[in-house]
Amino acid sequence: MHKNSCVAHVCLTLCLAAWVIHSDETWFWTGLLWLSLMGLALGLLFPFARKDESSEDARVRVCRNLARDPVVAAGLAATLFFVVQAANGGRALIYDPSTGQWTFSLPFWRWGPSSVVAADAWRASTLACVFTCVCAMLRHAVGKPGKILLLQAMGLNAAVLSLWMLVRLALQNGFGLYGLPQFLFAAQPETVGAFYLLMVAISCGLAITALIAKRPGGWMMLVVFLNFAGVCLSNNPQAILAAWVFVGASGLYIVKLTFPLLLTGQIAKIWSYGVIPFVLAGFVYFGHFPQNPVLRAVRAAGSWGTWLFGGASASSEAVAAAWRMVGDHPWVGVGAGGFKPFAPIYGLVESLRDDGHVGQDGVEYLCEHGLLGCGLVALAVGWIVVENMRRLALVPQVRSESDAMPDRVWLFRLTPMAVVLSLGVAMVFVLSFSGPVFRSPFVSLSWCAAVTCLGSFLPMRRVIEYNQALISQDQRLPASQAG
Repeated sequence: MHKNSCVAHVCLTLCLAAWVIHSDETWFWTGLLWLSLMGLALGLLFPFARKDESSEDARVRVCRNLARDPVVAAGLAATLFFVVQAANGGRALIYDPSTGQWTFSLPFWRWGPSSVVAADAWRASTLACVFTCVCAMLRHAVGKPGKILLLQAMGLNAAVLSLWMLVRLALQNGFGLYGLPQFLFAAQPETVGAFYLLMVAISCGLAITALIAKRPGGWMMLVVFLNFAGVCLSNNPQAILAAWVFVGASGLYIVKLTFPLLLTGQIAKIWSYGVIPFVLAGFVYFGHFPQNPVLRAVRAAGSWGTWLFGGASASSEAVAAAWRMVGDHPWVGVGAGGFKPFAPIYGLVESLRDDGHVGQDGVEYLCEHGLLGCGLVALAVGWIVVENMRRLALVPQVRSESDAMPDRVWLFRLTPMAVVLSLGVAMVFVLSFSGPVFRSPFVSLSWCAAVTCLGSFLPMRRVIEYNQALISQDQRLPASQAG
């Protein structure tokens, strides 16, 4: 069996989630579940082997780590929570004569999680199982080369989707052809914009790493441009502004990073490929294209401050209604997909968003799944994030010239992939406060895969502790014996 078969299954899972428009079909969710389970099985049978490790030892190590992994335990618990929510769902809308109001019938297990829309709960349980399998594979059965291969495939897949969108627009505008398949772009603008922003971060990190390592990486800049075009084509002003902020921050990082490391010709090459084209594109986009979505949104709001911090009235009312639902159902929530059916009961009819969502992922998930369901999901994802943050806090310690305590050097001791990808996943998380970003499987699965892969680009904890012990031992030796 090929060593990258597990990676191929993860890639196919993410591609299926991205290319399918209508995610309500049973075959779609069955395909996601089947690909992830088969990938996990292949990861258990044929895991990557470390140096001087046999295949049998690798299998034993992976099985042992899976049994001890809190992420896997929390993911399985969350899957069971959603399964109970689905099995206990299917409640009907009834009229209560005692209160004179409409309400939903009680579930069979009154104190258990329950969903009004049982189909949404089954989809949530499937997504939780797929998330658990993908994270388990990437954490224990796939090595760093496999994760780099997966990130390259994710960036290329998104670039192909963006290229098809450009071709489709050219054909429709030039030849008047309509009815061409849309693929990903039938999703909400907030979702598409956040997805492509994450792909910009992934492809940008790969391109910078290749160029600094003096490997052929110029073609990766084409992937960056196509994914950036995908953000602009999403027509979501928040995502577009975040993409330009990301490009500006990455440009400053590249300037600071390249000058001490590369020759003048190499620096000019990187600037020609990356920095200058984006500067010119930004000048044209904001200076000579006044109808772009960002400026339209600012003009509609009246000012930049009102647009950034004011928020829409409909979204504010939806958030307030969601918090009232949380107050009435704090522990298990109203069930997956329950915000839209419960909204009229809480007086939210005319102000309900067209897509039926709250407009903030965190509040909507808390409203639908309560503290228990959200706590299990937060435990699984939070454990991965905390592990990465602990490495970020530990790594950058270096010996100072005065032989004093080691200095802590942030940012520039990390690999470019770690810096750029960390910025990208953080900005996508911030975008979830302005729209239903993580409601779509292709964003949530891609984001979780990127966060899980991020750990391979951070120094290992055991190496850090070993180096710190050597430094401490060296400082205790006399000057004549110190190496």
